[in-house]
Amino acid sequence: MFEIRSYTMVAAASWARLQNARKADVPTVSQEEIAALQEFQYNDTLQGQSIRLIKLEDGEFNNPIQCTLETHSLDGSTRYEALSYVWGDPHDTIPFSCAGRRLHVTRNLHAALRKMRMINDMRKHAPLWIDAVCINQANVDEKTVQVRLMGEIYAGASLVHIWLHDVPRESVADTLEGVKMMKIVDSEIMRIEKSQKAGGMDDVAYRSVEAYSKKHRMDPAIQWLKILKVVMTEWFNRILVLQE
Repeated sequence: MFEIRSYTMVAAASWARLQNARKADVPTVSQEEIAALQEFQYNDTLQGQSIRLIKLEDGEFNNPIQCTLETHSLDGSTRYEALSYVWGDPHDTIPFSCAGRRLHVTRNLHAALRKMRMINDMRKHAPLWIDAVCINQANVDEKTVQVRLMGEIYAGASLVHIWLHDVPRESVADTLEGVKMMKIVDSEIMRIEKSQKAGGMDDVAYRSVEAYSKKHRMDPAIQWLKILKVVMTEWFNRILVLQE
């Protein structure tokens, strides 16, 4: 179980806080300076239960992304959060500064990082695990080990953020409601599993939505449409959704 949070939605709520950001906290590096940096190189190979975590530096929305990488053990001693997202076109990338070196990420991930930085204070600057950056994608041995750990990595995160980049602004409210309905259905499934009631899983989603709609005097058909808006997003159709 993890809390679902879409930063298409969070961004609007956080914009006022962004406007009040202290100028002293804003990095002065430019995108041109980042483009001139030396290319980032991973200087070690992760082994065993080791993982890398990103520390996002503060900055205004249009400032270039800057971060550092730290290596930690996946033993529960470090609080961290994880990001689940759609990679996007691997050939459409944007550089950012990682430990003072130039590292390229897909345009979609770059957009997610900008939104995550907006709520650094809200997140208490918790380090992030993001597969594209925290795993050396060019190191086959490391990648193989880290992919096997992904279930543990997501389970060990204090919060998993989901970047639903393709949610239209006018659909944010409906998407939030759809996510809420899915969490209600998920909670009911867990309750039935714990009670071990034979046959209790039959039509559990239908019954949950019907009960919620009746309680709040809503049209259940409209609630199903809101759920459909969520499951039709590109993120929800990824193969890794089940593993995460």
